[in-house]
Amino acid sequence: MQNLEVNFLGCGFSVHGTSRCKFQWVRHLLDGTWEEVEGAIKPEYLVTADDVDKLIGVECIPMDDHGRKGEVVRVFANEQTKIMCDPKMQQEIDKYMAAGQASFITLLLMDSSENWEQTTFTLKRSNYQVKINQTQEIFIQGKYTNDVSIKIPSGLTTQFVLTYSDGSSHPFNTFHDVRMRDTLVLTMIMFQSKALDERRNARG
Repeated sequence: MQNLEVNFLGCGFSVHGTSRCKFQWVRHLLDGTWEEVEGAIKPEYLVTADDVDKLIGVECIPMDDHGRKGEVVRVFANEQTKIMCDPKMQQEIDKYMAAGQASFITLLLMDSSENWEQTTFTLKRSNYQVKINQTQEIFIQGKYTNDVSIKIPSGLTTQFVLTYSDGSSHPFNTFHDVRMRDTLVLTMIMFQSKALDERRNARG
């Protein structure tokens, strides 16, 4: 069982005049397709909550001194097994799911001037909300839909972003706690997945 907070490193040796390589880390999804990990173009890659239940691989494009490209090399990481939570994190998430609620203290980026406000990010069975601690104002409140997603920007180790289908987004930070960031993200994904499944079953 692969733990989160693990680095993968793509490396090799030069053959046939290769002087440098371009890297692109990719996720292989459950439906057999794959997606590029946005911004993950360095040899080193830090596993995040976005990688859970997926196969991780790296694509390497060799190049010579004249910029000529060689054949793309694709290699799976983690011995071609899926990324999984460690048992302690999974137990914590299971506890939140059984209770039907989880709360996390986070920082919310309010504007482009790096003004971060301390907030309480609360997840429930059918909805989520973000409350600004200083004013007790509920800044974000919504139900789980296909229009909202929670993602982790590559290279920003304690941040995550709520994004909406209309292009709007809200960046968050979990101080310096990577584990709390990944726990929050996975818990919201599970609450959302369960809520959407229940609605589909109710309609059916």
